[in-house]
Amino acid sequence: MAKDDHAAAPLLHLSALLCLFCCASGITDAEVANRNADQVLNYLKNHAGAVTSLRSGKGGRLRTNGTATALRELWETTPFRYAHPLPNALLVSPYTSIALRPAGWVAPWSVKGKIKVRGEQSGDRSQGQTRLLPDNRTIWFKPDRDFFPGERVFVDVRSGIRTRVGKVLPAAQWSFSVSWRKIDTYRNKGFIKLSTDGNGAGFSSPENLKLLKMMRDNDWLLGLPSVSANATDRAATALRTEYLLEVEDRGRSRIVPNSAYRTLPSTYPRAILTRVGDTSKLSSGYLFTTEISHSKPYKTMQVIMTDRGDPVYYEKGTLASFAPTHNGEVILRSSGYKIKKAGPDYRLTGGYEAGHGHVLNHHELRVTKSGTALLIIYDPQLMNSKKIRADVWGASTSTWVAGLCIQEVLTTGEVMFEWRSWDHLPRVYWETNMSVEHNVWDLTHANSLDESPEGNIIVSLRGLQQVAKINRNTGRVEWRLGGRRPELSSFKIKDDPNGVFSGQHDARITKQGLLTMFDNSVRTGSRTARAVDYALEWEDDSPAIARQVSVFNTGVSAFAKGSYRRMPNGNRVMCLGMRLTADKHGRRGNPFYLETDEGNNTLVMMRWARETHSYRVIKAPWVGLPPYKPTVLFDVNNKYRSLRLHFSWNGATEVAKWRVLEGPTDEPSDFLIEMAKTQFEHWIEVNEGVRQCLYYQVVPIGKNGTEMRPSDVVKSPACGGGALGKGKKRVKAFIRPPGLPEAQAQAAPRCNLMGGRKVDCAPERLSITADECAARGCCFVASAGKTIQGLIRCYQPRENGGRGLGW
Repeated sequence: MAKDDHAAAPLLHLSALLCLFCCASGITDAEVANRNADQVLNYLKNHAGAVTSLRSGKGGRLRTNGTATALRELWETTPFRYAHPLPNALLVSPYTSIALRPAGWVAPWSVKGKIKVRGEQSGDRSQGQTRLLPDNRTIWFKPDRDFFPGERVFVDVRSGIRTRVGKVLPAAQWSFSVSWRKIDTYRNKGFIKLSTDGNGAGFSSPENLKLLKMMRDNDWLLGLPSVSANATDRAATALRTEYLLEVEDRGRSRIVPNSAYRTLPSTYPRAILTRVGDTSKLSSGYLFTTEISHSKPYKTMQVIMTDRGDPVYYEKGTLASFAPTHNGEVILRSSGYKIKKAGPDYRLTGGYEAGHGHVLNHHELRVTKSGTALLIIYDPQLMNSKKIRADVWGASTSTWVAGLCIQEVLTTGEVMFEWRSWDHLPRVYWETNMSVEHNVWDLTHANSLDESPEGNIIVSLRGLQQVAKINRNTGRVEWRLGGRRPELSSFKIKDDPNGVFSGQHDARITKQGLLTMFDNSVRTGSRTARAVDYALEWEDDSPAIARQVSVFNTGVSAFAKGSYRRMPNGNRVMCLGMRLTADKHGRRGNPFYLETDEGNNTLVMMRWARETHSYRVIKAPWVGLPPYKPTVLFDVNNKYRSLRLHFSWNGATEVAKWRVLEGPTDEPSDFLIEMAKTQFEHWIEVNEGVRQCLYYQVVPIGKNGTEMRPSDVVKSPACGGGALGKGKKRVKAFIRPPGLPEAQAQAAPRCNLMGGRKVDCAPERLSITADECAARGCCFVASAGKTIQGLIRCYQPRENGGRGLGW
């Protein structure tokens, strides 16, 4: 570039910004709505062949999905099988990248300088980054400057890109249209806010920006009412729903986890566990779920637990998509606009965020086998919905219309794949079940994504009452199942007493080829939620019949949320979501975990003890190896006021047993006891630490027999300054056994409770009382009178040889 050219560059950039002010900020929100609606209408008018699920066959069903006009044009006029944006695409983000994918692998050295891009208003945008993405097929280009709202953009791919086998790809050209949506409604770190003019046309109205923010709340989108904190408190006393009454009469219910635990935070959610059937038939794995409050702010906690309700891992969080991945990691946290994953040690290993200025939706993030992530994005566009479909309830001249965008992204931020309902479902405005609520028209309300066994995409479209399969290589819609009318389905549904599903969640394809889903049944049949399996049948390689082969009717009304997974042993694991209105007990949250055997016999269920619910539950294997130390503390908050040492290790799954050490210094080395780890938290009584300054440390022993990370060393209350039970209670210098007179207690011999070998005085007894133990001339450890966790409660005294009475 010449010297004069360098000097002119800032002026060119400034003129581009001024043009942006003219093109984007100089129009009102109402004008944006009209221009976007015109883009849609012109697209439909000029692409009459644009289809979603095309050709009717026998019986009126769609014999083939067909291919969207834009994708067909790409195949017919270019050497590429996939591109974003597609030819004649509409409502494209001004922050879009451009991606191309031919049929074969590409030589990396051949892609540089081959993509030229020009905006009708913004001018040349050919400067930027070009590279081949890790799949070795997708050519990715990001211009160094973004496009202008509303402009036409022209893509020119020069000839010379080579495949690995030496084929030279010919040149190709196409164009697409950028949305008129204002740039202050996109997410962009480098965004320069525009100033308002006298008419308020400089940027979006506060009302519209507020609506965009509220659209990130999925409950709000569905019209789910929140409840006040007072209502939550009142409802917390009702521990059973109408559905649980009969089951609890037959089963056994209890509150979990153990109320004797002291290392859990006070905010840890309690649940009601009901055992109904043979729990030996339960499938293996841990439960991953998030407790969600109906009241604002939505205080939640993400937990991994056993199917008996015992904690494995917990942390505060609001992530509905909290779940394990296929490679031993966990979707753990959201930060800003990014969802982050962690390894078995719970350390963050990377994250994913939506590209092109979009904000990802938290319904689902699916990490693929190749390490990329599939994301759901609700793409809101301001439109005059009366121009498009005047008969829809709530239509207005300025409506936020939410389309669906599915992206496959890398941890480094590149968008490898983008599928948009604007391109592939152009008649969605007439196929949706959704009306305009709060001036938002949520057309598809996608709520689950899955990678099918062969690597394609399965998406649940609640707003369309459909499940669809999308070819991840090209973006082609392979088939759609369900819909408002039979002719909208590629398959004819048979042997389903409800006729069709509605309001569904968690659609998956199993390795055996079954399509499973949690059918909320909000508009069909008995209106009670079901776990449904469909076998998909084909005729001449075309979709033919979806036959219901198995179903479990929960008997519960579930307007929203919920999940269903078929386990390897044939069991069903379900989350029953939540009701739209409270039941007669004032509750809206359904059981968050229900498991049946293969014969549909309920084995166990859990529900939160307070007025909360879960979006879904996933049962899966997990290995947790925390990098932090186990928790250990003293506490006397028990029936006998005995001093107890409590210990646990949040997130650890590989501990086989605990070893407890004691000593008179801060490096305890005397072996006290070793016990099998059978639950989240264990404790032992250490009353000697009341009178004598002793130090304690717990060491977890792994399943392979090796020592793992030890706890901190803690000193007993006799050492001074030690708080008990996280500082809530302090122990007295001497704890008198219940019912023992003060004088007798002072005269009693001091039984040494710590260290060394204890001789069991009652080996033939599973339990023994303090009086019975005293009659044998032995020492008794204050307890409920039972041998717990392998501890000897009644033993020969090691001091004075006399009777030990109860401390």
